[in-house]
Amino acid sequence: METCKKYDELPQSDKEQILQLIKKMKGKSWICDVIIKESDLKSYTFFVSVLKYNTVKGWATNGYIRQDKLPDNIWRLSYKPKVVKGEQDNAGRIKAYY
Repeated sequence: METCKKYDELPQSDKEQILQLIKKMKGKSWICDVIIKESDLKSYTFFVSVLKYNTVKGWATNGYIRQDKLPDNIWRLSYKPKVVKGEQDNAGRIKAYY
């Protein structure tokens, strides 16, 4: 798993919540690589890419993660993020070649 500095500085409880969201992204696939980067969208904290592959092809599922302002400050995953004018999201499933 490749992470960014901002993710590494989070408390352990927040990391566990984010890992649960990533586990949902992975689904039943156990052969995958996970990349966590700082988000390029203003309203989201992280951009997560889960690269899944088998012997024939590979694909990536991309999503954005942010922390809600609710009292319990839970982390949420979005495949269709809200974008501000001029921003472009990269969420969804894409083909990945090796």
